[in-house]
Amino acid sequence: MTENDIIVAGEEVKYFIDIEHEGFSMLENDFQVEIVYGQRSKSITLTKQEMTADSSGKYFFMFSTAGMVGKVTAICTFWVPDTDDPDDSVREIRDEQIIAFVTNTPCPK
Repeated sequence: MTENDIIVAGEEVKYFIDIEHEGFSMLENDFQVEIVYGQRSKSITLTKQEMTADSSGKYFFMFSTAGMVGKVTAICTFWVPDTDDPDDSVREIRDEQIIAFVTNTPCPK
């Protein structure tokens, strides 16, 4: 997280997502991002289908920060094909990162 990730509540934000993992393709496999915020850990889940892909296959997700205050964490969950496990055909992998801090008042950047 950098100083550019300090956001005034109410702004709509846009983030680029890039998943690199052996055996995983963002074009072919499924993934989602859960946005967790606030002291009570409220959340918004954005599926791959709700994201935007550009002409080069890069994915972006957007959400409004209205009603948010404090740190914002993104939990990316993706499913990798797994031929080693006879019971499951996919393996779930999760990555969690703090991506922003939302404030009620403008602050210098």
